[in-house]
Amino acid sequence: MTTTNETDETHDELAAALRGAVPPAADAYRVERVLKSAPGELTQLVYLRTAAGGELGPYVRKVIDRESGLGGAYVALATREREGLRVRQLPRIIECGVERGSLVVVMERVPGHTLREVIKAASPAQRVELAARLMPAVCDAAEELHTTLEQPIVHRDLTPGNVMCPDGDPTTPVLIDLGIARTWHNDAETDTTHLGTRAYAPPEQYGFGQTDVRSDVYALGLLAFFCLTGRDPSPSDRERAFADPAVPEPWRVAIEHAAALDPAERYQTAGELAAALRGLPATLALRKAPKPTAPEPRPATAPPARAPRLWTPRNVIVAAGLALYLFGCVTDAVVPDYWAKASAAFNLFAFLVFMPYVGLVCAYAVCDKRWLRSRVRCLRTRSALRVWRNLLLLLLALFAVLVVLVLVPLP
Repeated sequence: MTTTNETDETHDELAAALRGAVPPAADAYRVERVLKSAPGELTQLVYLRTAAGGELGPYVRKVIDRESGLGGAYVALATREREGLRVRQLPRIIECGVERGSLVVVMERVPGHTLREVIKAASPAQRVELAARLMPAVCDAAEELHTTLEQPIVHRDLTPGNVMCPDGDPTTPVLIDLGIARTWHNDAETDTTHLGTRAYAPPEQYGFGQTDVRSDVYALGLLAFFCLTGRDPSPSDRERAFADPAVPEPWRVAIEHAAALDPAERYQTAGELAAALRGLPATLALRKAPKPTAPEPRPATAPPARAPRLWTPRNVIVAAGLALYLFGCVTDAVVPDYWAKASAAFNLFAFLVFMPYVGLVCAYAVCDKRWLRSRVRCLRTRSALRVWRNLLLLLLALFAVLVVLVLVPLP
């Protein structure tokens, strides 16, 4: 039987050999099966053929389209691993290079079960115990990802399927699939938009601002909710402040804090969330345990994000376009040459109410929403889905009024 240490040594020797020689050609790998296929990215289970006619593996190989903008985290980690870095709770990278216009990453396969599989196989009582044991360790893994390199790596897709619980040591989870992960840059105003898994992606991942380590904190809070309930969170769970019979009150408070819509209101690092979770009850019976307290202040482990600003370059352009649009609406309402045959009520309602509202909705759709969320309570406390539902319902109501005015006969 091969021990974990022996397996580690084999991976180390293979990685060292590949880095010291010409990387193997693409046809040197035998594809066992496709694990995942997505736009711009293909994940395969492969074996490496040896000169002696045998095979090494299995390994996980990712083939990423360079034009997709994905895979930067793998390049950064592979560069540091060549210098001797070992990230304990990430798969080891065996090979990383460009072939035929694609980034090819070969890494160790982590034997075990995903967090989703582990939780789905557990009873409700066992889930609380598993959450108490596993979630602090998952937070530690994210903290390691955020703090190992000079610039934090933000995973951006922390889901139950992207956390592996290894065979033999399930309490030391490993984070997998860094396909849409990115390196945090202090001077960046925006980053490439990749939505990740909808139920676990924070609001800023849908907008135009830069994601940071607090985006992963948001996902970690919702991972804790999944561990306790055995299901993915929904917008209705947020509206109920994550109250659920399977969620003890102290856990609910911590989840609500971690998954706040405003990044400034969350735990600021994965380490802070881990410290808060370690003091929570491990059984459903302890429903009246004291609320988790914030940890003692400590030096920040990641550069703080900039405070949201209203007049970003994007918002200036949106505001200028909206001003011209509203000016046109007012002009058409006051001097309705084109609409001279329409009723006065139609002109006034169309150009002073309906069309300006359409412009405001369009402007909201494309503007940087971080400043608005930090100032407007109804945007901060409601999910993005609920906000858009209300905006569209009002739009339909205004359109209905417009139709009625069209049908009103001229005097």
